[in-house]
Amino acid sequence: MGIAVVIVFFAGVILLGLCRGFPGRSRRENVFYILSIGVSLTVLLIKSIA
Repeated sequence: MGIAVVIVFFAGVILLGLCRGFPGRSRRENVFYILSIGVSLTVLLIKSIA
């Protein structure tokens, strides 16, 4: 259940934050945004499993 909540939350963040602002931000900002989301999602999923 916890993993599902994490995935739904991150899906919302990606849809509302990344997709809407993607064309308006620089490439460097978009790369940082994607890396930050990827790292935090990985850490939260590992924490949820353990």
